[in-house]
Amino acid sequence: MTNDKTPVSLDEENPEDVSDEELSSPQTEEETSSESASTSSSEENQVFYHKTIARLKREMLRAQKENATLKEKLKHSETVSTQMGQSALESFKINALTLMEKAKTSLKHAHEVSDVEAILTANEELAKAAAQWQWAQTVPLPSQQNPEESNGSESQEDPDPHPATQAWVLKNPWINQESSLFQGEKASAVISYATALEQQLMAQGRGHEINTPSYFKDLDTFVRYWDGLQGGHKTMKSVTTVASTKGTPSEGGQKHKDALTADEKEICRTMGVSEAGYLKQKKALALERAGQS
Repeated sequence: MTNDKTPVSLDEENPEDVSDEELSSPQTEEETSSESASTSSSEENQVFYHKTIARLKREMLRAQKENATLKEKLKHSETVSTQMGQSALESFKINALTLMEKAKTSLKHAHEVSDVEAILTANEELAKAAAQWQWAQTVPLPSQQNPEESNGSESQEDPDPHPATQAWVLKNPWINQESSLFQGEKASAVISYATALEQQLMAQGRGHEINTPSYFKDLDTFVRYWDGLQGGHKTMKSVTTVASTKGTPSEGGQKHKDALTADEKEICRTMGVSEAGYLKQKKALALERAGQS
């Protein structure tokens, strides 16, 4: 019996016969896709960097403009502060002169009606006003700062305040801008006075006295006079008049003539103030400045 087996033709492809191109084709597409994505991401990063740099440049220019504006405002503020300090002292002098004129009128009227008590009171008020006016002549006016010096100082960092200054500010919150009790006009006037006082001490070789108790006493004295200007004639404490068995203040004044300077005597003669009354108020003013902290 014959075993007839017809060979079956298989059209199946042998894996070995598959071309390399066909095998490598999917891998090439993946690499192409990856490279495309990488290129797109790189371009996005470049765009982001360019935008960020442009934004930073704009912010830098804006900050420079704001800085320039703030510098101009600072210069203006310093000028106004100096002017206010000068204005405060001038106002004080004018106020003292006004009080002297008022006291002269009262003195004249008291003489007309022969009121001895009113004469003594008017003489005391006249001497008090004259002493205030004379004190104002000794107060240093703040000097205008050279713009070049101002520009040079801007480049220097402000040192930390002296401990004594910090303590004084704590006791006087009206000078602190961050305080609810801040008083701008008063603070500017006092700061201007302090600056002028420091300049005067330095010019006299007494810079070591800055931030000492006597320095702050001078500041406190100016503060009291400033408050007096704002509130009327309240700058001096009332002086108790002790009855003298040796005569009126004018008569007793002859004993203390040598205690007055030639300029002060001239002021008394010019303004019609008794030298005794002037001397009395001068001493009271000295105690006012030196006896309170």
